[in-house]
Amino acid sequence: MKIDSLIAKQVQLDTLTAFKTDTTNKVASLIDKTHDSLILGMPEGFARILIPVAVTVVIFFLGHFISWLKLKFERRKEVSSYKNLILKWIELISKSIEAQITNCNTFATNLENSEDMSPIRLSVSKLLAEKIDALPLEKILNAFSINTTGDKSKNYVMTYNLISQFNFLRHVEPLIIENFEAYVEVFDGLAKRWNLLFSEFDDTISVQSKELANKAEHPNLRFHNQVRKIVNDWMKTPPTTNNSVKYTDEKLIKPLIILTAHELDLNQSDYAFKLSRVIRDLNVELIQWDNAKKVNAGLFRSIATTTKDSYQKLQEVNLYFKNETRTSNIFRIK
Repeated sequence: MKIDSLIAKQVQLDTLTAFKTDTTNKVASLIDKTHDSLILGMPEGFARILIPVAVTVVIFFLGHFISWLKLKFERRKEVSSYKNLILKWIELISKSIEAQITNCNTFATNLENSEDMSPIRLSVSKLLAEKIDALPLEKILNAFSINTTGDKSKNYVMTYNLISQFNFLRHVEPLIIENFEAYVEVFDGLAKRWNLLFSEFDDTISVQSKELANKAEHPNLRFHNQVRKIVNDWMKTPPTTNNSVKYTDEKLIKPLIILTAHELDLNQSDYAFKLSRVIRDLNVELIQWDNAKKVNAGLFRSIATTTKDSYQKLQEVNLYFKNETRTSNIFRIK
């Protein structure tokens, strides 16, 4: 009986051992199968849903990022193009600016040295500043202040200089023409009055000559002969184009002013009064002509100086933005 009981217990023990081994093998097999179905550490079913969604989201945001980068590149290119164009324009207009400065100074010098009533010629150069001054203010600010590296305060100061000097040069060209036309009008008026007064002067002497013809004695004869001597001396050497006014003033006007004043102290005749008035009117025209020369010469010399100063400021702007600043990178561009 004991032997049978022991045998039965041994059989039970073997059965349990076999069951345990079989169960362990099944669990291990199940674990291996579970590991085989993971994708990126996630169950296969979950991974098959999540991965396509994640890829779609990444592509979506990547597309937007690429579009943003493209817009920023294009924006930076536009800003840089505006900046380079304007800075290059400063260099391109140098010859026309320098030519106009020279023209104004030459005109002023010629006018100061002129001895002719007729207007003299002025050459006018196209300054081409209106091309830049016509650009939208927003574009210039974006190119030189908002989207430029460096000291922001100095950037704004230099941008102001850039805008203001191009604006000045834009308006100085028509200003030169306007002032020259005003000068011509003034000098044409002076020349016209001068010619009218000279005609009156000539008529006054001619009338007196006819009145005194063949007369040995007359209260005005001595004075008239003195007048004719001055006139004949003046006419012996015809005035040239370069010294006509100066020559007439020194050889005719001044001597007759002295003579008529002396004659009026001795003999207050109508002839002496009329001749004195005409001569003094001619002298007033000479004074006005000389003053007009000085005023206009000073005006055009001033225009030359201010134009030179204006362009020097533009050159300083050009050097500053070229050497001390850069266009902002794509991440800072606005």
